[in-house]
Amino acid sequence: MSRILGVGYCTVDHYGVVDRFLDPGHKREMSTFSIQGGGAAATSTVVLARWGREARFCGAVGDDPRGETIESTLADEGIDTSSLVRQPDAVSQFTFTILESTSGNRQTLYTRGSVDAIGPDRLDHIEVANHSMLLMDGLEPDCQIELAERADRHDVPVLLHASEMDAEAERLVDLCDYLVASERFATQFTGRGELEAISRSLLERQTRAVILTLGRDGVVGAWDGDLQVRTEAYPVDVVDNSGAGDVFAGAFAHGLTEHGDLREALEFANVAGALSCRGLGPRSAIPSLEEVERHLEG
Repeated sequence: MSRILGVGYCTVDHYGVVDRFLDPGHKREMSTFSIQGGGAAATSTVVLARWGREARFCGAVGDDPRGETIESTLADEGIDTSSLVRQPDAVSQFTFTILESTSGNRQTLYTRGSVDAIGPDRLDHIEVANHSMLLMDGLEPDCQIELAERADRHDVPVLLHASEMDAEAERLVDLCDYLVASERFATQFTGRGELEAISRSLLERQTRAVILTLGRDGVVGAWDGDLQVRTEAYPVDVVDNSGAGDVFAGAFAHGLTEHGDLREALEFANVAGALSCRGLGPRSAIPSLEEVERHLEG
């Protein structure tokens, strides 16, 4: 069985649902409240673990109770957390999101705490060659660049799920084999507006495949010989789309490492990401592997 190495941001998410957002100076009781693990690469790795894949995660937390909670949200899924960096005397990260049930709009507050970025010096024990894919989110750029360079030396494919621009984005994109990117990131990165122009620009960087997630407008895939593989958004009753892109990236990694067919992996991930929108938060409605397959067949 192939083993996946996820690297990036991990957090604990708090979700509250109200009928409408608060006016200043007022308070309101929540109709629903949920605490669950979050973070882009962390959630993608959870998807793979729930579907029976052997998975390992590298991220950073403080040595406080919140850090213990973050670790448990991964370890309880069967994920190897031996590469999780626990920083002494640091405050761990968390997010609080309020969802307005009448509109579906969200307001999100977050803190990265006081946890330092993971330096390459903390990675000596990680043997990338022992994995079938490196999955990263761009949110720990220094360590991800180091691990991606190791992956390249050992012919381990690298999937980058990109949503935020930063100073290291160009290097990360150049090191990835498969780019799953939000339309906003891809537009900012390339300076192009047309989807085909964006795809061509990214493929010119030697990326094997570019997948652009368009929200309600579905997904566009581009790879050698196919510049416009368009898939409409899979129809579901949306409760909350938090983490849908993270589930998509995990499902795409699963499809690639299991079957190797880009079009099949794209369609598979599109359904999985949509089904994850039926519950509150990034992990409460991750569909089972069997459920995704049933929807694809039906």
